[in-house]
Amino acid sequence: MLLNTGDESFSDELLDKFAFVLGPQEQEKLVPYARLRRPDAPAPDQPQQRFLTLQAGEGLHGASPPKVGELRLRTFQLMKDLVQRAQSEPDALDEKALRDHIYTLRSASGLLGALTRVSCAESAPVAGWVDKFWPAVGEPLFHTFPRWCWAAWWSRRLIRSKRSWFVSWRGIDPSGRFFERMSNLLTLRGGGPEGQLETREELLFRALLADLDRARPGWFGAWARRRRARRVVLFGLPQAGTPEALLTRRFLSTYLKVADEAGSASLLLVGVGQAAAYAQEGWPTCRNLNEAADKLVPAAAGKGAPPPLLVSAQQPTFADGEADQGERLHPAPVKKFRWGPRTELTGELAIGSVILALLSTAVYCSVAPAAPQHCLDGEIVQGRAAPGVAPGATDEGTTPQEQYEEVLGAIKELNAKALTAEKKFHKPVRRVVYLGAGVDPDPDEVVMNGMIPELRGILLAQEELNRLASQDEDRVRLYVEVRDTGRKFKHVVRHARDVVRDAEANKERQDSRTVIGVIGFRESRQLTKEAARILSNGKVPVIGTTATAVAMQQAGEYYRPMSPDNSRETAIAARFARHGNIIETEPGRCESSTRALVVKDPNDLYTRELGGKFVQKFGAGTETWEFPGGRGTDVSAQDTAQHVCDVVKEDRRTVVYWASRVESFTKFVNAYGPDGGCAGIPLTVIGSNELTNAALGGQYLDKEWLRLYHTVHVLPDGHADGNGQAKEFITRYIRRYTDRDPWINDGHVALAHDALKVLSSAADREYTSVDSVDAEGVKSKLDEGIRFEGVSGEIRIPERRGSKPPLNKALVMLNHTAQGQRLVLHCGAFKQNDGGPVDRWGPDGKYKCPQDKK
Repeated sequence: MLLNTGDESFSDELLDKFAFVLGPQEQEKLVPYARLRRPDAPAPDQPQQRFLTLQAGEGLHGASPPKVGELRLRTFQLMKDLVQRAQSEPDALDEKALRDHIYTLRSASGLLGALTRVSCAESAPVAGWVDKFWPAVGEPLFHTFPRWCWAAWWSRRLIRSKRSWFVSWRGIDPSGRFFERMSNLLTLRGGGPEGQLETREELLFRALLADLDRARPGWFGAWARRRRARRVVLFGLPQAGTPEALLTRRFLSTYLKVADEAGSASLLLVGVGQAAAYAQEGWPTCRNLNEAADKLVPAAAGKGAPPPLLVSAQQPTFADGEADQGERLHPAPVKKFRWGPRTELTGELAIGSVILALLSTAVYCSVAPAAPQHCLDGEIVQGRAAPGVAPGATDEGTTPQEQYEEVLGAIKELNAKALTAEKKFHKPVRRVVYLGAGVDPDPDEVVMNGMIPELRGILLAQEELNRLASQDEDRVRLYVEVRDTGRKFKHVVRHARDVVRDAEANKERQDSRTVIGVIGFRESRQLTKEAARILSNGKVPVIGTTATAVAMQQAGEYYRPMSPDNSRETAIAARFARHGNIIETEPGRCESSTRALVVKDPNDLYTRELGGKFVQKFGAGTETWEFPGGRGTDVSAQDTAQHVCDVVKEDRRTVVYWASRVESFTKFVNAYGPDGGCAGIPLTVIGSNELTNAALGGQYLDKEWLRLYHTVHVLPDGHADGNGQAKEFITRYIRRYTDRDPWINDGHVALAHDALKVLSSAADREYTSVDSVDAEGVKSKLDEGIRFEGVSGEIRIPERRGSKPPLNKALVMLNHTAQGQRLVLHCGAFKQNDGGPVDRWGPDGKYKCPQDKK
């Protein structure tokens, strides 16, 4: 392929761009290529006694990309040494002189070099009387005989072989000695000096193609599998009539002679410059490189060489007339290898050895009894909270409604102090709206509701943030407006519209009526998703607390979740189920699960997504059961219990992944057991954070047959990986409430606290920058990124992360037992700048935790 530029400077620039695409760094090429430097003018007494093929071969010899393997050009190297000998010593080209000269070069190192050194009496490791006889023995044995074998090997390869390209090219009988034939070829005088040079150039080119054909790609062998790309030769096309142009023209004409030989299909020549001066009649032309790429096909063996393509290449310019500086160039999209071919071959041999070893022990393994495996029960973390205490006893017998009113009253007091600071001392105050789902009037249902712990986390955050604002004039005090949207967020859409209306009406006031954001949304429901979408469209930032559905992230660019989403949670849960010894098959003996029964509610956004993602992550061996059933179906808790019982009886290594809501789980647990005919059969259940409140509240402790694992979003108090902010916060929480409060270890408290802190951090930064703050200003600071050590772990939101959760957000798996909540695994970032996130779990850190991409 010849590119016609008409401009020498642009030709060099275009060659530089080709080289950049093929390998941005000279030492790490992506594609094996050689770039021929512009030839100097030849000396007057030695016209044209140089060969571009020599540059091409030498460039390709060391041009292999990393971990692909060296391109060995043995035949080309031999012919190169012979041609250089003929150019430098034209009177010493007899057979013996050529053979001895080339052998001397080869015996400078390696095995031949070692034999040559041994053959010399001066360097041979002999002494005494042997030294007198060594010249008569060492020379024939270690020099003459190896040289004869070496020369015979080349004769067999290039003369007597049935596939010898040399014999086919010269049209000679496949007999005689190689160096004899080469002596005859190099001393030919037919055609004059120019004809002799053309013959030698062709000799070099054919030798190069023979080596490239031998190094062709294939499926067998570590080296062959790495040969994916053609070898490329880049060269300039000098102006016609110059001595340099004669070298280039001879190089091109030689290629046309040999292009139909084996090996040419793996070679691509790209010439750039005065291509019109080298063109011949009948050569196809192309308007640009795209058209040339469509027409570029390798030569078919025996079908004749395809003519070169003439491509018009003009320097592109931008609309303003500036030349394209190459910003649009990208390196060639080729596969990179992690290991070199020798490493891969060693690995293949090692794998083969391991397979043979495994096969040899298969009979023993099939009859030997399996060693007992301990159950993955986890460890009890000694904190400051009493395990398994119902919330009704946390505040000296106060009812849930009284606890709710108490925290509301405390927030109102903080709001009043903020308003006083605004009115009397002109301190900056901004409004944050909390959207919650109210407290259920039924005391039996309160343990399933997270509004009280969320409000307590918000209260403690507001108290601390406003205290810091009183000591720093660059901080903004927060006024928290609590809105009860009804049971299961029944009226959340209406409240969202009201908030948007208030935010727009008070945007310019720049006071405590100015809304800068919303926190809440502890549940992923269709209603909360719609409400979040309304707020996002109204340009009001939303910080979700424990809503984990990925679908919530589709609400818009103003929505930010604080908890790890369902994709991360199910990835951890599925690996835990697959690898953890959590299924009790015999007393004191556990195994990992091979089958999963996923229970989900098809009408619920959260459970439908959670169950579906677990099925994807767990893989083969999953079954889905819908409870409560979909429209038109009537599936009861008894039906679900009976089906689970039947599945567990059929396969004891079945785990139940409960993706449905907590109230459905409570109904199922009450229906399972003796009434379902499964008395005494242990059942292992993995649940989400949806079950946390009920589990921490002491429910299900009387179910001895139940092995319950569930996720939470915060480490238990007292764990070694807990950060300083978490420890300080729990101290404040206990001081205000009680150490008998199970919500100390509930993620609702911590995530609500951190959600308010995220908004506060963005507001403070915006106020410091422009001396004012509103919702859109807070959004811009959130887009710039947030990072701090929160109560729930490290809060790291990279710049322009969008609506994704914080990076590597912490997730914890607990085992629900009568002795307390046992920690079985924890993954993610719990501390800032402390060796990175926790990335392994299980015995001795055997299994990996999933890691988020930035």
